[in-house]
Amino acid sequence: MSEAHLMPSWLNANISSPLAAKASWLKDFQAAEWTKCLKRGLPTRKEELWKYTDVKNLAEAQFALATVDAGKLSKLPQLENSLQLVFVNGFFRADLSRLENLLPGMIIAPLSQAIDTYPELIKPALLQEFDLARNPFANLNSALLSEGVFIYLPKACLFTQPIHLLYLNTQHHSINHLRTLIIAEEQSSVVF
Repeated sequence: MSEAHLMPSWLNANISSPLAAKASWLKDFQAAEWTKCLKRGLPTRKEELWKYTDVKNLAEAQFALATVDAGKLSKLPQLENSLQLVFVNGFFRADLSRLENLLPGMIIAPLSQAIDTYPELIKPALLQEFDLARNPFANLNSALLSEGVFIYLPKACLFTQPIHLLYLNTQHHSINHLRTLIIAEEQSSVVF
């Protein structure tokens, strides 16, 4: 592996994950992923897989963890006959979301809630490891994962209503680390 950029100081200051406090298995996994990220560093253009992508601006910029939106968004348009999950600055907003008419056995929930309620479904999928050389930002996302959505479709579940996931950011130079985790059993389908 070629020389890699070190992790920027702003990133080192933002390594806390609220999800890590929810489960020891997740805390251990995120700590291990963070160690890998520190060892690997950010990719450089000297690496074959990254020769056309310059990420040095990430090392030079200053970002901070996003904070909860203090009600700046009070209403969003709702599409008829669809589900909608809204995350503002990385935080789930139940007041702007619409989750109704789910089929039996189907689960749609913010990841922060689903980790507590469905660990047997989430743990195997969330703990997957990525090829660090090819996907350093996926490892970084795993290390700093803070929220997201969990969608589970049981076997032969055909859900025809569209699901809209809205990830909105109202803060300049802020970061959040979200994941959309979808587990679809055999012969199931969903529309996004």
